[in-house]
Amino acid sequence: MTALNKQALREAKAITKEFVEEHLHYDGKDFYWKKRDPGSFLNIRACKVWNTRIAGKKAGGISAQGYVEIQIKGSRYKAHRLAWCLIHGDIPTEMQVDHINHDRTDNRIENLRLVDNQGNQKNSSLRKDNIGGRTGVTWHSSNKRWIAYIRENGKHKHLGSFIEFSDAVIAREEAQSRLGFHKNHGAAGIGVKGE
Repeated sequence: MTALNKQALREAKAITKEFVEEHLHYDGKDFYWKKRDPGSFLNIRACKVWNTRIAGKKAGGISAQGYVEIQIKGSRYKAHRLAWCLIHGDIPTEMQVDHINHDRTDNRIENLRLVDNQGNQKNSSLRKDNIGGRTGVTWHSSNKRWIAYIRENGKHKHLGSFIEFSDAVIAREEAQSRLGFHKNHGAAGIGVKGE
């Protein structure tokens, strides 16, 4: 796909408050389909069918990645992005909408925040394959110590090796605080992290 085609696709999927309001009602948590006027359809019958069978019903479904997605006019939109746009306005292209509690289906506006990619990464769930129960703390079997580490500006940074697990956790938590990680970072989440 060429850069021009990608730009056209982004513009076609651009979300505006007016676009969301035209198609959906948001109750502060979920989206519901609005009634549509006949001009939105090829014929009156299609409009009547839509308004009888679909209007007022909960919109969207859960994607393979665990997000609520809603298809409008052939394009899929993530519900958390629609909610943010409806309440706060346009989302700059370099920004992401983060689920604070890591639950990708919880689209209450108080659970959403606008962040850049780095900010989103600073509020990641505990990985499913984590056996120690703490992000950034691993057991090093050859020297029989707990290793604490963190990523800072895209680089892996060693924070120390410790005999006690609790000391490694403290080192990691201090680094997270110093670097502005969200308090939920590394918490066991309901969904897999990402946008």
